[in-house]
Amino acid sequence: MNQQRQSLLPDAPKKTEATLGDVHGAIVYATGDDTTAVTTFTKQNAHVFPSMFVTHRDADQLVEQAQLTRVFAQVAYDYFTKVIQPVLDLPQTLVSALYNQIFKPFLLPTDHHSFSALAPEIRTMAWHPHRNVLAVAHRKSTVYIFSFNEQEQKWESSYISDPRMKNITSLEWKPRAAGLLAVGCKYGVCVWHLAGTKEAHGALGFAGFERHAIHRVGGASDKAQDNLAFMQFLSTPDFSHISAIAWDPTLTSQVIAVASGTDNTVLLYDLLSDTTVPLKRHGKPNVLMRWSPDGQWLFVAAMGGEARLWDTDNWTSKRILEPSGFYVKSACWTPDSSNLYYTINKKDQVHVLFKSHDNAESFLETIALKVPSETVQSISGDKYTVGGPIKEIAIDHKKGNRLAISFEYCNLVALYDAKRMWANPLNSDMKPLIPIGYIRGMHTNESGDRTPKDIKPLHMKFAPAATGAGVVLAIARENDEITFTTHVI
Repeated sequence: MNQQRQSLLPDAPKKTEATLGDVHGAIVYATGDDTTAVTTFTKQNAHVFPSMFVTHRDADQLVEQAQLTRVFAQVAYDYFTKVIQPVLDLPQTLVSALYNQIFKPFLLPTDHHSFSALAPEIRTMAWHPHRNVLAVAHRKSTVYIFSFNEQEQKWESSYISDPRMKNITSLEWKPRAAGLLAVGCKYGVCVWHLAGTKEAHGALGFAGFERHAIHRVGGASDKAQDNLAFMQFLSTPDFSHISAIAWDPTLTSQVIAVASGTDNTVLLYDLLSDTTVPLKRHGKPNVLMRWSPDGQWLFVAAMGGEARLWDTDNWTSKRILEPSGFYVKSACWTPDSSNLYYTINKKDQVHVLFKSHDNAESFLETIALKVPSETVQSISGDKYTVGGPIKEIAIDHKKGNRLAISFEYCNLVALYDAKRMWANPLNSDMKPLIPIGYIRGMHTNESGDRTPKDIKPLHMKFAPAATGAGVVLAIARENDEITFTTHVI
C-alpha cells in the first residue's frame, strides 16, 4: 500500500472495541464495560440507542417455495427454448405468448440485486421524517414499525401486512406528513396511512383506502386507535416488479414516482387527483430513484449504465452514462439539493453530480473518492481489510456533513467528513472527503451492556429527525440485527 495513503487512513478499532459514533469528527469507540464513552454523548445532549432484532412473526415456508418455483421455471424455460423450440420451429409470436403467459410470472425480471432470490431477510428500511420511528421491510411480505419509547428507553414494535405486499423492494415515508408510508412490491405500491384514527384518515381526503389492522408484537395494544391503518393499492396493468419509489417532497404535493424492473417508464401517481402520468424514454428498465429534498430534481437510474436527471419544473432531463454492463447501486442527495453522491455496482468509487446553475444540463459529474481494498490496523496492531466494491452510501439529513460507506466484502463501515464537498468538486484547492474513522458493529441491550460484533452491514439510513445534538445512523446487518451510532456534528 502507498505509504502516504496509509498515513491518511484513520486507526481501526481494537478487537475488543466497537463504535458508538463520533463527536465533532472524533470517533468514539467503547468496550463492553466502558461507561465513559456513553457519558461523552450524554454531555453533548445526544442519545445512544439500544440495538434491536427483526424477528419474523411467522416461520412459514412461502418464500422458500417461491424460490424453488423460480428455479424450476428457469430450468423449464431453458429446456423449452434450447431443446423443444429448435425441433418444432415454432413462430416467434407463439414463443413470446407462451413466455408471457407461462414463464414470465415466475422468472426474475433482471439480475439486479433487489430481485435476487437469495435476498436477505431485511429487504430495506426507512426512517420516519419527524420521529424516532423506523420501518423495516421483511422479505415475507411484512413491514415492521419500530417506535422508540423515550420513557422506558426501549424499542416497541408492530407490523403491517397484506397479501399484495409480495417481494418488497422499496420503502419510503412521505416527507411533510404524519404517517404515510409507501411500500414497493411485485405488482404495485401499497400506500399505508398510519396516523391512527379514522378522522385523521378522512382529513386527507384520499379515496380508495382499505381499513387494516396494525398488529402489536409481544402483546395487545391498550389504545384502540393505535390498531388502525388504511391502505391504498396503486397498480397499473403490465407494470410490475416495482424496483424503486420516491415521494415528491414539495409541500402541497401528493405525487409518488414509481419505477419498474421490467419497464423503462416511470409512473407519477397523484393521490390527490387520482391520476397517473408516465415519464417515457428509451432504454433499459429503471432500478433506483432519488427525489431531491427541494423537489426540483428527480434522479432515475436504469440497468445498462444509464441514468437521467429530471428537472421537475419542465420535465426535461439530462442523460448520465456509465460503462455498459454497470448500473447505479446507491445514491443520496445533500440536504441543499446541490450535490448527488452515487456509486456503481462492482466499483470502489464515489461519484458526485454537482449543480453549477439552475437547470439539469448544468449538473457536472466527477469522482469524489476512491476506496480500494486496503489493510488498516488499530493502535494495538489488530488488522482489518477495508474498501473495495461499494455496497451502499448514506448521508446525514441534518447538515450533510457525514457520509457513511459500506462495502461488499467488509464488515466495517467507513465514515467521512463530507462538508468540504459542498463547493465545486472540480476546484483543485478543495480538499476531498476526509476519513473520520470506522464503524464496527456493537450489540447494545436495553440495560446498556455492549458486545462488539463483526457482522456484515446490509442497509444504512441516517434519521432525518435530529436526536438532541446528534444525528443517528441505523445499520441493518446480516444477522437481522439493527445497530445504531450517534454523530454529534
